[in-house]
Amino acid sequence: MKHLIYESDEKAYHSKAFDLCFGDLSTGSFDIETTGLSPARSYVILIGFMELSDEGCRLHQFFAENLSEEEDIIRAFLDVAKDTDVLLTYNGRTFDIPFMEKRMSMYPALADEKLRFYDLDMYTVISRFSPLKSFLPNLKQKTVESFLGLWTSREDEISGAESVDLYFRYLSDRDPETEELILCHNRDDVLQLARLMQVLRKTDFHKAMYDMGFPMKRLPGAPHDALPESIVVNKISITPQHLEVYGKQQYNGTTRMIFESGETPYTLGMDSVDMDFHASLPLVVHENMKNLFIADLRPLGIEEEPFAVYPQFSDGLLVLQNGNDIYYPQAVHFVREFLNKAIWNNK
Repeated sequence: MKHLIYESDEKAYHSKAFDLCFGDLSTGSFDIETTGLSPARSYVILIGFMELSDEGCRLHQFFAENLSEEEDIIRAFLDVAKDTDVLLTYNGRTFDIPFMEKRMSMYPALADEKLRFYDLDMYTVISRFSPLKSFLPNLKQKTVESFLGLWTSREDEISGAESVDLYFRYLSDRDPETEELILCHNRDDVLQLARLMQVLRKTDFHKAMYDMGFPMKRLPGAPHDALPESIVVNKISITPQHLEVYGKQQYNGTTRMIFESGETPYTLGMDSVDMDFHASLPLVVHENMKNLFIADLRPLGIEEEPFAVYPQFSDGLLVLQNGNDIYYPQAVHFVREFLNKAIWNNK
């Protein structure tokens, strides 16, 4: 097995929309090379992972010099990426992540492991929440790169299919030039994926997070014994009466049932067996404007100043939805603040 490390002057991506959900999380871009499309019959032979930071990035490649080293490269990746919260992928939800988990299940020592990273799948965000598919010929990673003017940043000129053929040739001749072609292809995919994040400015990223869900973790200052350490919001539902939030606890779940009384009559149920959680908060019902879905921040003790930027906020009241129109930025923002209070400020 080879573990190759490259330093890059690439910087982590930032925007107001992105930082709302990911600003306090560690992120890395991720891509795998395999010997085929079926995880039941094919192997992971190369894992590319780049740690993203404001100071610069470090790219790791874990290369199997023969097929028997698949478990070794998976273990090495898991060790290096153990403190990462979010994996940035391109079609990872359909291919990379399920492929890795299937291959991990083949090894007794890894069979119970799960890739507990949140997968920020750029392909899903672009295909569902941007207009790009209406005028681009396809949404392949290289096509989107070309649209953004990033094609000149690439060095490799091979496809994923060609990479497979090259790997089997490498197993026969151990040619260093063949090895470098494979490594370069993967290295460029991982580097370009980080650069591709600028396309998020051309998406409705708030709606993407509302529909796809988003991760959260216990912030500094929360009680140390406030579990779990992190969660993933999977579903948000707004009705005239309630805001309902469903999700999964990560790593170390807890079992709790909270029924707040008085001014904040929300409920929170958490189960350490199936790792689910469900929070429900009554919304303000306006007698003369029943089409408004309103959350009251003050009884919850949520700081009001960050919400003052929204036109639909006044006197501690935040409109989450008007008729059929959901205000995605403030809805996501409020859900995050509500869960921070409900989960990590209550024992």
